[in-house]
Amino acid sequence: MNSMHDSKQNTVLIRGHIQVARLAFRLGEYHSAYRNLNSALYEIEQAGTSAMDDLLAHELKHLIGKVQVSLRMYEEAEMSFRGAIEFAEQRPSLPNCLIISDKRHLADCVRLRHRYEEAEKLYHGCIEMLKDIDTPEENQLPKAYLGLAQVYIDSQRLDLADKAIDMALSRFETHPGNRSFWTGRALVTQARLRWAQNRQAESKEILQQALNILEPLVGPHHPIRALALRRLANVISWEGHERPATDIFTDLKEVEKYLRDHDA
Repeated sequence: MNSMHDSKQNTVLIRGHIQVARLAFRLGEYHSAYRNLNSALYEIEQAGTSAMDDLLAHELKHLIGKVQVSLRMYEEAEMSFRGAIEFAEQRPSLPNCLIISDKRHLADCVRLRHRYEEAEKLYHGCIEMLKDIDTPEENQLPKAYLGLAQVYIDSQRLDLADKAIDMALSRFETHPGNRSFWTGRALVTQARLRWAQNRQAESKEILQQALNILEPLVGPHHPIRALALRRLANVISWEGHERPATDIFTDLKEVEKYLRDHDA
């Protein structure tokens, strides 16, 4: 009886840690998310047997990889996503879209480790599979195009990056909409592309547009806002407008301090 009670308690604790980690990740509190995911792993070890169904077990592996990317633990993240892919491929009951999502995130890890050709192949593979099965709810296809655009920017193939970012934006603007988080996120990447193309005025305008979309959605203390602020300050400083740039850098420092103190 006690064993059954302990098992149920472990399951509740595991699900609770994953739920908190999920929420912390969305808020940009990556250290908090990682602590809760490690606590979930500890509870699984204590349970001794499987305390989760396959779907939740896969989500745990996938979410660990996403958090590791955000914490710049790229090697560990690559291992996590490869493990998630292997886990899902061995369980036919899990939907194929989960494996595609794992591969899409794996491609980003590979890109961040400067293996651009491999990342490009992974993204193209995801795009081909998603053309027939993607849904507005999943919306993985534009995310794959957005990741591919990052590969092309990093490898200095800017014309291809333009095409990929246009594909991503056109789909995000249709669903979830032109004021959505993903449209704002794609605009931040498009602004990065414009900077690489020496089109600084356009980069500045796009960053301002992105911030107008993102700030009401994520609030003042989110890593994506910090990224957009840093890039906007750099553009304005490049233009020679030091006072406005300094004001933005001051705002940025406050955001970064909040993130350090709040997500220690």
